[in-house]
Amino acid sequence: MKHTKLLSKLISKFVLIGFLLSLLNSCAPFTKESYLEDYKQFIEEVKKNHENYAKEDWREADEKFNQFSGEWYNDWKDEMTWKEKMIVSGYEVQYNLYKGSSIGKEIFKFFNKKNVKDLKEKIKEYKEQNMDKGIKEIQKQAEEMGEEAVKEINEIFKELNIDPKKYQ
Repeated sequence: MKHTKLLSKLISKFVLIGFLLSLLNSCAPFTKESYLEDYKQFIEEVKKNHENYAKEDWREADEKFNQFSGEWYNDWKDEMTWKEKMIVSGYEVQYNLYKGSSIGKEIFKFFNKKNVKDLKEKIKEYKEQNMDKGIKEIQKQAEEMGEEAVKEINEIFKELNIDPKKYQ
C-alpha cells in the first residue's frame, strides 16, 4: 500500500514537471534577443515550406505569426532599436508575401483545373482570328497571377505553336 501511494506521488510529480516544461516551451520568448531570433527562424521556416502548406499549416502559422506580430512584439517593442523594429516590419512583409504567393498558387490551381480547356479554346480562337491583342492580354494577366499561371499559359502556347515572346 505504501509503495502504491509513493508511486502515485512520484507519477504525479513527473506529470506536473512534464506539464510545466511543455508550458515553458510554448510560452513567449524570455528576452528581446530570443524574440528576434525566434521570429527570424519562424520566417525562415515559412519561407522554406510555404509552397507545401495546407490549410491547417496556414492556420497554425497564422496563430504563431499573430503572436510574433502582436502580443510578443508589444512585450519587447519598447526595448527595440529603430533598426530592430525595421527588421520586425520586414518579417511581417515577408510573411504576408509568402502567404499571398501560396494562396495565389492555390487559386490558380483551382482555376487551372476548371478552366484550362476553355482558356485554350479562347487562345486558339484569338490565334485563328489574328487577335494578337487578346493573346497579349491573356499573357499579361497570367504574369500578374504569378509563375504558375505563366507556366500554364506557356504550355498552352506550346501546344498551339504560339511563340510567347511575340506577345511580350
